Amino acid sequence: MKRNNIAVVISKFAKGLNINIDHNKVYDELLTHPDFPGLPSVSDILLNFEIPNGVYQVTLDDLKDIPCPFIAYTSSEQVDLLIVHEVTDQNIIVSNEKLNRHKMTLNEFGDKFTGVVLTPDLEDISTVRRANPVGIIKPALITLLILAAIFAIGTNPTFINNFKWQTGLLISIKIAGLFVSILLLIQSIDSNNSLVQKICKAGNSTGGCNDILSSKAAKVFDGLTWSEVGFVYFSSTFLFLVFGGASFNTLQILAILNIVSLPYTVYSIYFQARNRQWCILCCTVQTLLWLEFASMISLFRFSALNAGLADLGILLISIMLPVVAWTLLKPVLIKAQQIHSFKIQLQKLKFNNELFEKTLTAQPQYVEPEKDWSIVLGNTESSNVITMISNPYCTPCAKTHKALHNLLNLRPDLQARIVFATSGHEQDPRTLVSRHILNLNGLADKSIAKEALSAWYGQKQRSYKNWAETYPVNSNIPHNDQLDRQIAWCNMVDITSTPTLLLNGYLLPPWYQVTDLKYMLQ
Repeated sequence: MKRNNIAVVISKFAKGLNINIDHNKVYDELLTHPDFPGLPSVSDILLNFEIPNGVYQVTLDDLKDIPCPFIAYTSSEQVDLLIVHEVTDQNIIVSNEKLNRHKMTLNEFGDKFTGVVLTPDLEDISTVRRANPVGIIKPALITLLILAAIFAIGTNPTFINNFKWQTGLLISIKIAGLFVSILLLIQSIDSNNSLVQKICKAGNSTGGCNDILSSKAAKVFDGLTWSEVGFVYFSSTFLFLVFGGASFNTLQILAILNIVSLPYTVYSIYFQARNRQWCILCCTVQTLLWLEFASMISLFRFSALNAGLADLGILLISIMLPVVAWTLLKPVLIKAQQIHSFKIQLQKLKFNNELFEKTLTAQPQYVEPEKDWSIVLGNTESSNVITMISNPYCTPCAKTHKALHNLLNLRPDLQARIVFATSGHEQDPRTLVSRHILNLNGLADKSIAKEALSAWYGQKQRSYKNWAETYPVNSNIPHNDQLDRQIAWCNMVDITSTPTLLLNGYLLPPWYQVTDLKYMLQ
């Protein structure tokens, strides 16, 4: 099952819980998970987005007792994950990346069901996550762009004076054609784009768009595709219609351009019919061109063209704007897609568990600092120990500490030990802060030192005075030698920079960050 398909299922599942999570972020998380496409990867990623869940083995008869929605794992070759919305005595309603609340019989579902389900822990889901507005940001931006276009058209007095129903219909066709053309351009850059694939498969179960658009017939010549011609046609004629004020001369020129484009529709339909494969986006373009012809049929007169140099100048500018824009943008988008593909391949290597273990154990190994004289965070009984050598006044250390804190919240089965690398001189402010925290660590209540540590690194402007007043070292707290032992250990292992990270005593390779470990340690 493809990562993008699972990303769609996870996003839909979260939406069913009234939680908005970004589909692209889900996809990026799947790239880093070594257990993909197994159900544990889905469970871990939901947990990463603060959606607690559990995976259980159940029977078909148990499904009616499980609160909906939940995710069921099936054995079908085409469908691996199904979101279950409702279960009755006879039927079940499911969704996935292709289906939307599809109804099937329990017997039909039972033939595919593996007996494994993932259920959300609704009581533990944060209300903050439910209020996340990320899902409305993109629609809001699109609405804003549409309003801006309407404003630009509405403030053109010539356009308003010449506006009639024919103009309104024509501009609607142009906007629809521009939208479809942009989708075709997206497909030319990224043939696996989820939106384009969804539209294509909605009109053709075999998804013929890719086959048609990747064929030789989809090119005018090397370096220029019919998709690009379509984009230039719809964008330039839209601009010409607006800039030209929808005058009679403007409409006459648009009618001529439309006539010139119609033979292409015959060629496109013939090619698709001959190959018995249909591209719904291509067919939509052909339909729009003929609708455009129908809307301007009254303009096809045999009278002489009255267009002047001003009209031709506006037409030239309207054509040059999208041509120049696409010429500049196309190589950038192609490069970005190539980088993205390369990144995916690197991620597969980087987050391969076997390769990670070999790379890690090939690094230098050191004796781990003892619990007695280091600050221990997380699960004190865990066999997986992350050692962080830190510096109180090191900005990267603050960022790493925050990442480590988040990792321990996500993975309560991990242990972390904090060691300070300082000079040991009492005049050194790093020594002052480190000794203060370690003296707090000498208390029976270890949570005070942990809280003080997080508070110190959480300051935007580090102030020892203000922080020490919040976490004072009382006179009855005895001075301890924890810092001295930490300095001796750092000297022994020859620590030269902070932050330095060890995993089970091995130096963490520099291309791995704390955040990368959330799925690597099982």
